[in-house]
Amino acid sequence: MFEWFSKLFVREKWETVYFTQKVDDYAMIKQRLADNHIAVKTKFTNSDARDLGGRTRGTTFGTASDYYEILVKAENVHEANHIIHHR
Repeated sequence: MFEWFSKLFVREKWETVYFTQKVDDYAMIKQRLADNHIAVKTKFTNSDARDLGGRTRGTTFGTASDYYEILVKAENVHEANHIIHHR
């Protein structure tokens, strides 16, 4: 019972395994992990976007200020790194 209850309130820990500015590399690595049944979360950051009274300034994707981050569950970090760097 405790295990079931703890799963409701304990957040899974996710760790970054890949970080890039190249959208092609990001897509390739994300697909490679998916093909190997590794659950991923992704983050996208555009450092050009600024808050302008609740609005963001229009930007173009794929610019030098775009950052793509891929995260996996903590228990999958070793396997994900092997998939990323050795295949």
